[in-house]
Amino acid sequence: MQSRRWPKTAAQFLFRLFRVVLPIARQEIHYWMGRAELIPDPVLRSQAISSLRDKRFHADGGSVYAAVDVRYAKRLVRLIVAFQTISDYLDNLCDRCEILDEQDFHQLHHAMRDAVRPDALHRPYYALRGYLDDGGYLDELVLTCQQEIKQLPGYAAAAPHVEWLVERYCELQERKHIDPASRSVSLQTWWQTYATEYPDLAWWEFAAATGSTLGMFALFVASTEELTPEVAQRLAKGYFPWVSGLHILLDYLID
Repeated sequence: MQSRRWPKTAAQFLFRLFRVVLPIARQEIHYWMGRAELIPDPVLRSQAISSLRDKRFHADGGSVYAAVDVRYAKRLVRLIVAFQTISDYLDNLCDRCEILDEQDFHQLHHAMRDAVRPDALHRPYYALRGYLDDGGYLDELVLTCQQEIKQLPGYAAAAPHVEWLVERYCELQERKHIDPASRSVSLQTWWQTYATEYPDLAWWEFAAATGSTLGMFALFVASTEELTPEVAQRLAKGYFPWVSGLHILLDYLID
């Protein structure tokens, strides 16, 4: 059921987006850029800055969801920007550092797994890269997500679905950045685990669907109110796989 606080018209939605949400998103991105510039390790610093500079439109786009409920606009923007920043930063670390180690990618992506579990202990995300010094940058991003999620009244019902989507996203990232000669085989082998559940999808369509963060953002927004497990499940299925898959396939087509 739609909340009475949600926008009733496109004009009201756009007013909220441009007057309330996007200014907050700009402030958050500016904050994280400042933190990135203080990272001691030069490689980590470079990738953190470039991910914010070149992919900031991902965080802006995700923040659109926060216009749905202005009561939680600041909280949702902080959560979405921090979570998307983790995603973009880790993508850079996997894609642009001349490393092809799947185990390293798995270790790095524990940051995304921990970010959506409010009580999770942080792990040594750079352990397989020699415990690099990022000045607490990634830990602070994870902690920001955890703090904001704790304040969402309906998150308990959404959590299993968010965690499932995050796990599939991490599995994709861990495989798509390995040696190009092995990627397709690895992705197709991974897909076989889910082929029975999603028989209408080709392996590459499933992979595309798992690369979207839209379903996670939608569940964050739904969690601003009390949420039943049934509604959370319907929402998750409404996004995955078709909306999520279309999102990423269009993104790749544009790229």
